[in-house]
Amino acid sequence: MNLLQPLVGLLERSRLARWGLYLITTVFFLYFTSFRLDWVQQALVAGILLLAMLVAYLRFPRARLLVIFISFTLSSRYFYWRTTETLNLDRPINALMSVLLLAAELYGFVILVLGYFETLEPVNRKPAPLPPDPKDWPTVDVFIPTYNEPLDVIRPTVVGALSMDYPRDKFKVYVLDDGRRPEVKEMTEALGAYYITRPTNIHAKAGNINNALKQTDGEIILILDADHVPVRSLLQFTVGFFLQDERVAIVQTPHHFYNADPFQRNLYLEEVLPGEQEYFYHLVQPGKDLWGAAFFTGSAGLLRRKALEEIGGIAWETVTEDAHTSIKLHARGWKSVYLSIPQVAGLATERYAFHTSQRIRWTRGMVQIFRLDNPLFKKGLTLAQRLAYFNSMIHFFFGIARLIFILAPLSYLLFHVYPIDAWVIEVIVYGFPHIIGAVLASSMTARNIRHSFWPEVYEVAMSFYAAWVALVTLIAPRKGRFVVTTKGEVLDRYVFDTQAARPLIVLFILVVLGVLFMPLRWVWAPEEVDAVLINGFWNLFNLIVLYVALLVAYERPQRRRAHRIKMEIDCDLMVGTASYACKTVDLSETGARIAFDTPVQLEPEVFLILHGRQGLDVGVEGRVIWVATYNGRTEAGVQFE
Repeated sequence: MNLLQPLVGLLERSRLARWGLYLITTVFFLYFTSFRLDWVQQALVAGILLLAMLVAYLRFPRARLLVIFISFTLSSRYFYWRTTETLNLDRPINALMSVLLLAAELYGFVILVLGYFETLEPVNRKPAPLPPDPKDWPTVDVFIPTYNEPLDVIRPTVVGALSMDYPRDKFKVYVLDDGRRPEVKEMTEALGAYYITRPTNIHAKAGNINNALKQTDGEIILILDADHVPVRSLLQFTVGFFLQDERVAIVQTPHHFYNADPFQRNLYLEEVLPGEQEYFYHLVQPGKDLWGAAFFTGSAGLLRRKALEEIGGIAWETVTEDAHTSIKLHARGWKSVYLSIPQVAGLATERYAFHTSQRIRWTRGMVQIFRLDNPLFKKGLTLAQRLAYFNSMIHFFFGIARLIFILAPLSYLLFHVYPIDAWVIEVIVYGFPHIIGAVLASSMTARNIRHSFWPEVYEVAMSFYAAWVALVTLIAPRKGRFVVTTKGEVLDRYVFDTQAARPLIVLFILVVLGVLFMPLRWVWAPEEVDAVLINGFWNLFNLIVLYVALLVAYERPQRRRAHRIKMEIDCDLMVGTASYACKTVDLSETGARIAFDTPVQLEPEVFLILHGRQGLDVGVEGRVIWVATYNGRTEAGVQFE
């Protein structure tokens, strides 16, 4: 260590020394990446590097940067080999598929590297304290935009917003109804909130919020989707960031969902598979926060009014008004903060078709920003912000790459197209280390937040729609309109959504044909047995992923409009003058499943007292609708009156 101290001191003092080290490292890296080896030498080098990665992955969780660097090195060697030695340009059809496949792979490499950059050191913030005197706290306007959501979706959000732990003279709750519904107005005013509407729906959600900005005066704006119920601490945890730094314009918290998304629910993986958006909200956004690039995501976020007025309000030029607004704010020098503590509970999309519709809107909006206000060329953004936003934009081209990865092995098996001009052993010794290294590095970064197989399923399930919308928007960025995501619907039976899954069905049939053609391909070209096996294995993997993606479109029944949440809360059940101690098994707005440790005598009419975890008790009248005994323990279903 003593020998290194002079060098470390020199690097700390001298910018020239640091740039010299960067230059030497870059030259060495480029030399190593392009160094020509035969397949035996390449296998040996890749094997040593993979072994080092595996040891670090299993034994040294703090060595994540080393694992990322080795992965980057293995991938760089692979892509140098792919671009210089494997393009097949001998026939137009071969050239087309060869170039498309290489472009798709390079796209994946760019996403991989930018992902490493974004998640280099996620920021783990603590809530910002408020001044001791509430008189010094800023005023807050809570906006709940709605269009066609049912009352039983909107009502809990309004009640939750009104119940937040913040001085009542310091915040107001507004329901912004673009549906112009009398029943929403009546409910809002009955609850004690304010109702705002407008004669037209111009600029959709962005226009709705901008209309409300003109009629209110709170210093801070909290925006909640109609189904995002806030917890009491939301304002207490977040408003302080605006007081710590007067240049903070955005404070964003995660979107937390209390029901399963279609992948979790339809695959019966609610207890196993993390939600699709967990990775974004609990790794990507904290990672972006390091670079000052965490952005507003449409709900559960707070905005400084002064900053919004400076940029002319919420951005309306694209259908992802949240990210676009953030880019404009960051370009003006305003800052953002991300607090990775869930402060709202919302509804995830409940059906595959609704999920697809939501992702189509996100894809259209991000590609619109890519075309109309590209962050790479946006004046005022830092280099890190440009790269972080650029990664968010180009991520939504994943559908094009996924379709190419499905069609590439099929082109060989069905149509004798050769996308790669290389020996199979070379593909193995260069390609497999790249794939395994990327999986290990990504898994070490994500850990329990995201499993390696499921991103394949997520992206394949959305691939056709994402690819089509991305291409159309790239050509005509001003086409398309804002579509509200449907939530809160019920389904009384199992249904396979044939219409939404039609593109997946077509792809599945093509891949099955590829499997059936494998033996024929083997007979027709026995000298290509290795290529048949490689493409066949690739095709079989695509078949598995497509099959799982199709299962997501087989909808399970959702008979309850109010979702049940597994939650154990101490409670007392009052039956006449008798009182029985119990615990909830699950809970919803409309009822609860409760368990007793001792035998009980129940009557239809009961009174249930729930003991809150913060010393708050809630009493509710109910009706017992069923009683059963499981392993000596009595359980009952109570419907709230």
